[in-house]
Amino acid sequence: MRTLLLVLLLLAAVMAQSTENAGYASVRLQISGYSPQPQTLYVPQDNTRQTVDYGKLPIQYDEYGNGILVIEGNYSFIFDVEIDASKPVILADQKFPVGANGLQEYLEETPYCEVNDPVVKQRGLDVTRNSRTVLEAIRDLALWTNAYLEYDTTYWGDILTATEALALRKGVCDEFTNVYTAMARSLGIPTRIVTGVVYTGSQWQRHAWAESRVGDEWVPVDATFSEVGLVNALHIKLYSAPSYLFYQFPQSLEDVRVLDFTVEEYDVPITVRARLSETRIAPKGTFYLTANISNNGGAVLIPTYAAQKTVGVDLLSDFRQGAIVAPGETKTLEWKFAAPFGERDTYYVFLVGPAVDEKYPIIVDPMMAAEGYGDFEIKNVYATIQGEEIRIEVEAKNRGNYNFAGVSVTVITDLGTQRQSFALASGDSETVDFYFPAEEGTHSYEIRVEAGNSTTNAFGSLAVPRSGKSQSVFGVVNEFLAENATWLYIAIAILIVGALMLVLLVPLQEERKIPFEERAEWSKLMKLRKG
Repeated sequence: MRTLLLVLLLLAAVMAQSTENAGYASVRLQISGYSPQPQTLYVPQDNTRQTVDYGKLPIQYDEYGNGILVIEGNYSFIFDVEIDASKPVILADQKFPVGANGLQEYLEETPYCEVNDPVVKQRGLDVTRNSRTVLEAIRDLALWTNAYLEYDTTYWGDILTATEALALRKGVCDEFTNVYTAMARSLGIPTRIVTGVVYTGSQWQRHAWAESRVGDEWVPVDATFSEVGLVNALHIKLYSAPSYLFYQFPQSLEDVRVLDFTVEEYDVPITVRARLSETRIAPKGTFYLTANISNNGGAVLIPTYAAQKTVGVDLLSDFRQGAIVAPGETKTLEWKFAAPFGERDTYYVFLVGPAVDEKYPIIVDPMMAAEGYGDFEIKNVYATIQGEEIRIEVEAKNRGNYNFAGVSVTVITDLGTQRQSFALASGDSETVDFYFPAEEGTHSYEIRVEAGNSTTNAFGSLAVPRSGKSQSVFGVVNEFLAENATWLYIAIAILIVGALMLVLLVPLQEERKIPFEERAEWSKLMKLRKG
């Protein structure tokens, strides 16, 4: 029975990732239904990545270049769509942050993507603080969004805005796309919304993703599946626009049927060499899966790889990772695992992605001594201003193989020091918030995570602008004097010099006579004239 269970688990793990290697797909798609009045029907888009034969259908095009049909009454159309996921070809990257460009329409705020919201902007800056190019930035934003939000099907239907999804940390493809798009636009990366259908590995369903402009290409970005550039071929694009076109079709899959489809693996010039750091290990020991990805072609590639494992093995890293590999370049990705106690001899680790679909055995030997391993990671730190307070959010992850009952997170700032403690099992993460008064100025902070003999640190700073709060007259005068002290000293010096010049250079006027002396002299003068 245990052997059968193991086989089923292995099969389930492989099938769950069956779409990862879909590099080429041929899909026959039927769109049918009834419309009581004329309306716009969006048809599969014909572009570099996706080829569609429209036959003699009277296809029109909207302002964004999307193909449309005007329908009324009963309608039924069949489209043969071929998708090559290795396109578009990315020939060049751009420095990040980006400069001005002529795609302002794809940088603006929309009802579902609050580009100008301070929380969105700060998150985008935090996520891309180590990004040097635009491709690195969109990869980091997509992978972060995938890790930060929890996919929750209860959010099908109403669409949450980017800020709502960031607060709830839940959603489906719409919310993943809104969060990614809002952050990308806030950083000056032109990004548009894409709507279509996707195969999840078990069914076709409506889907949303994004496309970001890099150089002369719109690069597909699916934050829901952590795919950038090489978005798998089981994505059928219907339209792209600055925002959702709600009046457009389809709103449900009842009108869409996939009649048939075939899939082929990626045919991209990539070589992957992967290996485990250990092949035999003690119970609860840690080991690594390392993959070297080489680009043998002439264009930039951004393959995404997923590492999976059988039940019992703990994955201590993000299971999806992406590499940006220039022509002739080799990049390395690494996943960390912790072995189980060893209820059976052999466990497996899987690596799936472009040019690789392999499993690697790891033998757990109970005769080997188990070694304790304490390792903590400060996975994310976000410092934002919320009203009258500074909020510092810290996410700590236990990468070791021990369950710690007392993990301490300390935030040290010039505004004070705060500490929180909690239990953290092996492989788990915990997010805690700290609040400090939002005093004007730049405040540096240190994050310290401690458990057992393990200590991890992170550092950062946050600038708090002038609050604009009302002040007393004395406070206003005092602030004015403090800000303009230099000019006041200069003005006082000029006044002193001017006074000395008046005293020394202007001659003294004759002393004026008092009024009664003037009248006496006038009387004498009149007597002389009469005589």
